Amino acid sequence: MTIIMQLLIHFRGGVSFVRSSVLAVGKHFRLGIILALACLACVLSYVPAVSQTSPTQLPNPLKIGVRTSAYEIGNTVSINQAGGFCGTFGEELKQELANNGKQIEVEYYEIKNDGLGHKYPRYHGLKTDNFQEKINIECGPNSKSSNNLETAKGIDFSDPFYETGVKLLLPQKLASDLDLQSRKLRSIKVGVVEETTTSLLLRGIVDNIDKYDTRDEALDALDAEKIEAFASDALILQTILDRETLSKSPYRRKGFTLFKKDGYLTDSIEEYVMAVEAKERSTFSDELIDSINRTLKRDTISQAKQKLKQIENPTPPAPPTSITPPTQTTPDILRWLQEFLSSIFTEILGVFITLLSTFIILLNRTRRGQREHLKLFLWILFAVLCVLGFIIIIAIWLQYKKL
Repeated sequence: MTIIMQLLIHFRGGVSFVRSSVLAVGKHFRLGIILALACLACVLSYVPAVSQTSPTQLPNPLKIGVRTSAYEIGNTVSINQAGGFCGTFGEELKQELANNGKQIEVEYYEIKNDGLGHKYPRYHGLKTDNFQEKINIECGPNSKSSNNLETAKGIDFSDPFYETGVKLLLPQKLASDLDLQSRKLRSIKVGVVEETTTSLLLRGIVDNIDKYDTRDEALDALDAEKIEAFASDALILQTILDRETLSKSPYRRKGFTLFKKDGYLTDSIEEYVMAVEAKERSTFSDELIDSINRTLKRDTISQAKQKLKQIENPTPPAPPTSITPPTQTTPDILRWLQEFLSSIFTEILGVFITLLSTFIILLNRTRRGQREHLKLFLWILFAVLCVLGFIIIIAIWLQYKKL
């Protein structure tokens, strides 16, 4: 009995020990769970803060839309390359991003709104929700002042990369009339494309303005003499003047030119910029603008800008070199002889006449006086006079033939 009681006591003590141990472990386990949850809460609260301060991820590839309305700014566009300034810009942007640790490819897409106007809305590719038509940057002759247009809402712009101004494309005769002020600029009937910065800048300068939906329509009207001139940016007009565009031959061949020759029609300057989605629409707009602005400062871009300026203001061809007159190719000794003989021509002629008169008188006297020695002298003198006469003939010939 005593043994049984001792076993019960030991068993009860063991149970108490186990229970206290379990309770202790449970207590520590709960504490561990609480600590783990607290750490997890700290981590979760930290993650959003990190994501807000980390740089935004640019899309890869970056899609650049290239407007081809000014040939030297953009031309021959394919997905992997583009000609003109925009092609150079795309390659330099790719290099600039690589220098900052971002290996991003660049693709090019042609923006086929060369005619502009409301039928071809500006910046459509930047604002569309259609993935196939979506671009990230639009490169082309987009003026910074276009932010006043309805179609530019929701668009941000980079720093300017080129400056130009408004000119007129018109016949040579009309340009001459304007230079001579026999025609006034205000009286000319000018065509412009609707919803462009040019149409806004011409207000107050030209009274008679016809607006067209596209540039092609305006040029058709110019060909049909429905308008007298077409107004646009100087760089664009230089392309129309010198190159085949929009299925039209270069207008220089048709006897057209640009007005003004020096300077622009207005004091306002058109600043060309890169366009991107506004930051309200795009999460990476600011980063993209910064990358573009850094790229526009690169040396290769500066050289491309200078090339555009040279194209807009081509150096006039040098006048044809005239054929060198024969006198300029005459050996120096002959030219000296010509000048010398010409200078003494009068004196030699006078001496010749005097000696000839003397010869005739003496010859008559010699015949009467039979003075043979004088006769010989006179013949010698006659020979000298013949030589002088020959020299005079050469002088006359050199003078009038102008060797």
